[in-house]
Amino acid sequence: GVVVENASIIATGMRAKVHIVDKSETRLKQLVQIFGDNINWTDIQTNNMGQTAGLKSDNTLWVWGRGTKGQLMHTGQNGPDGHRSSPIQVGSYTNITDFCIGNETILWINTSGELWAAGNNNVGELAQNNNANFSSPIQIHGGGTTWNYIGGGWKHGCAVKTDGTLWTWGPNQYGTLGLNDRTARSSPTQVPGTNWYDVAGNYWATIATKTDGTLWSWGLANGEGGLGQNQASISISSPTQIPGTWGTN
Repeated sequence: GVVVENASIIATGMRAKVHIVDKSETRLKQLVQIFGDNINWTDIQTNNMGQTAGLKSDNTLWVWGRGTKGQLMHTGQNGPDGHRSSPIQVGSYTNITDFCIGNETILWINTSGELWAAGNNNVGELAQNNNANFSSPIQIHGGGTTWNYIGGGWKHGCAVKTDGTLWTWGPNQYGTLGLNDRTARSSPTQVPGTNWYDVAGNYWATIATKTDGTLWSWGLANGEGGLGQNQASISISSPTQIPGTWGTN
């Protein structure tokens, strides 16, 4: 696992090798503070593909770990396929406000409300209207420049705008995009409804909150009840409210 503790990144666990930074291939048996300039972290995300990214309070974004599809934007440096064993800054950007990582992808929003991406795009997860991978930052133009929160899943993207609208893109065979169909999208497409507040995705599902504190889900629950709809296995292709009120903080 990876946590932010007193503004420093701490890493532990069986996968804490190259992508969680002790600059060796030895599995960590205790907490190890990440090497480098390790203060002022405000957010940290990792996945089971060995990719990690973190945001600092100065609005810089840092990446490390697996870089096979160009998601670290440093191809050919410090190992095969662009792998990195210590954090490296994404460009010289100092205006990043939110980010998420998926399956060999990374997406982020800047202070101008622009949405950017890099990495694996074989099923349209970078919203470029094509299936080409990108090893350098590429702006997502569909949907304008008023993005507020980003919360992509394993292969799909989802983001909320400042006007409270929710947009999704990527594969959709289980209704993961919440568009009341199972057709893939390679550019941002608006989800029905308004007043969306925040959103997050997992393997084939999406969970979102609204400003009234209600919680909604759609996509696939494959035997574990992950959609919160009182059914272990279910596929829903449009936003469905989870009973209760959950707040927005």
